[in-house]
Amino acid sequence: MIQLTENQKESGWRLLRFGDLSKNISKREDPSNTNEKIYVGLEHIEPRKLRISNYGSPKEVIGQKLKFSSGDIIFGKRRAYQRKAAVANFSGICSAHAMVLRENAETIAPGFLIHFMHTDAFMNTAIRISEGSLSPTLKWKILAEQVFAVPPKNIQLKFLKLLVKIEKIENSIFDITNSLSSLLSAFKYKNMPINSYSKSSNKRKFGDFLVESKVPGSNGDIAKKITVKLYGLGAYAKNGATGSANTKYYKREPGQFIYSKLDFLNGAFAIIPNELKGYESTTDLPTFDVKETLNSEWLFHFVIRPEFYESFTHSAKGGRKAKRISPEAFLSCEFPYVDLPTQNEHISVIKKIIRQNLLMEDKKKVMFRLREMLLSGTE
Repeated sequence: MIQLTENQKESGWRLLRFGDLSKNISKREDPSNTNEKIYVGLEHIEPRKLRISNYGSPKEVIGQKLKFSSGDIIFGKRRAYQRKAAVANFSGICSAHAMVLRENAETIAPGFLIHFMHTDAFMNTAIRISEGSLSPTLKWKILAEQVFAVPPKNIQLKFLKLLVKIEKIENSIFDITNSLSSLLSAFKYKNMPINSYSKSSNKRKFGDFLVESKVPGSNGDIAKKITVKLYGLGAYAKNGATGSANTKYYKREPGQFIYSKLDFLNGAFAIIPNELKGYESTTDLPTFDVKETLNSEWLFHFVIRPEFYESFTHSAKGGRKAKRISPEAFLSCEFPYVDLPTQNEHISVIKKIIRQNLLMEDKKKVMFRLREMLLSGTE
């Protein structure tokens, strides 16, 4: 049960339901019969960013949508852990997988609510009360009853002066990270072109450089298992996983290239890190030794692009929800090969761009922490 600190009590903070802070606007509109010119889907909302700057057209979507007005907050009620909540400075329609929230002027100073919603106190609560496993979803009736510590409006206005400055710095950081992402994409496009738009005459197959590793290991009941995360986020220990004694596992070594057959089309690629030495996987996570003439990091950065792995859609075997990419299909893929010194030069540039991006991410975390400290009453 949340309680106010003595300092908060003395300053006039109150425990209020979220339903006292905002109103849920549930007016629906058909995109084929609307006068609005803007459509906002969850894909248009950047995680942790407080304002909406991207959008589409109602002509691009079908089915009932939610209508919003300028100043409303669009909050992704599916997968709240993505932290997609942002103010729209225009009117339009949005995904029905979002909530349209409007500040309650009696309890909230104009512009304060979006900052409050980006605190851990709010987001962790939203995540905790979401229902469902594959696509956890929030319900307004439950969210509205959640209680939070809220400062009085005079303190909100005081905080807003600082929060606006924090957001301004955040926006500058977002701009830099977006520019770095564009720079990385442009560098790869020019120097590591996908086969479909490559003019290179030196095309080779991945099978010329990769050999599938099948060194027998343990059975599923005792094997230390590996999981490969989507979108190139790495290989990790699959903690707490149990398996059948009848399932055969194979030994994996640091430096090997690994992917998930089932999640290939979602970029489940990785280079096995040193800390997973001695871990194992089944053939559902095929693993390859990489020859010395191919830099494994270069390989990883080549394949991790959506334009690469999504091109295998027609090579996938299996049902709609269980499409797999076989090692044979992957190894037969052609790519424009460059010599090892050139690969190393490419990786050197890529690492510098990534390093700068990581520095920006650290600065973002500082700004998030400043907002958190301010709105928790521990300024």
